This record gives sequence, structure tokens and C-alpha cells, in this order.
Amino acid sequence: MWTLHTYTVGHHVGSKWGLGRVMRWVPTVSKEKLDGPLISDAPVGKDELLKSVGLYKVQGDAVAAVMGAIYEQFGASVAHRAFHTRVLPHLLLDGKNGGLPLVFHDEVREICERMGGAESDLTKAPEATTESPSDLFPHKISYIMLSL
Repeated sequence: MWTLHTYTVGHHVGSKWGLGRVMRWVPTVSKEKLDGPLISDAPVGKDELLKSVGLYKVQGDAVAAVMGAIYEQFGASVAHRAFHTRVLPHLLLDGKNGGLPLVFHDEVREICERMGGAESDLTKAPEATTESPSDLFPHKISYIMLSL
């Protein structure tokens, strides 16, 4: 079964958003371990260390908090656009390392473009269309937003 858990969201979305640079969070690991050869010698080791100290989990929670703040401040339609244009596109991975199943990738890209693309102004609705909301937001992808 596929799920989007906070580690995946934090690793791929939180890192793309640059949340690690702006969060006030200190890992529970010594400075020597963070500055040691594990970090400088192997990027894979760095990912494992950052995951083990909780950075991706915290970044995932921060992504959820940002999405909640968008919902609270601007409403459901803006949060919905943010989810489809700013979150899901960063979760189009190879299908083996988490992220969305490959079967959804084309649909995610299509919906993102219909909603104005990844650089669009979230507070402005995409140009009027003759499509019904059910055409714009197919049922296959609806469960993804609920499971995040």
C-alpha cells in the first residue's frame, strides 16, 4: 500500500521549499557527528543521518503546518491549488523510493498545469473553463489529499 508519510513529504517537499534553512530546530545529535566524515564523504550517509535525527519528519510537519495556514488564511480552494501545484509535483519520484505511484504521475502533471502551473499565483483562480469541477479534479487523485 502506498502512503505519503511525513518523512517523504519533508525530504522531497520541505527540502525543495527550503524549510531546513528557515526552521528553528536543533537535532538531537552532537556537532561532531554532524560535522564528521559521514556528512562530507557520502551524500547517501548524509540523507540517512538527517532522516535519523528527524529533520525530514520535522520538515514534513512544517509542510503540513504551511498547508494548514494556507487553508486558514485563504480558504479551501487556495489550499487545494497549493496542494496540487506546490506539493504533489515534488512527490513524482521513481516509484521505488516513496512518493506517488507511477500511475498517478501524468494525472498530477495535467492537474498542475490546469491549475496554472507550479509558478502561478495561488490567490487567483485559473482562467474560466467550461469543464466541471469533477473533470478538473478526477476521483483517482482525491484520496491522496485526504491521506496527507
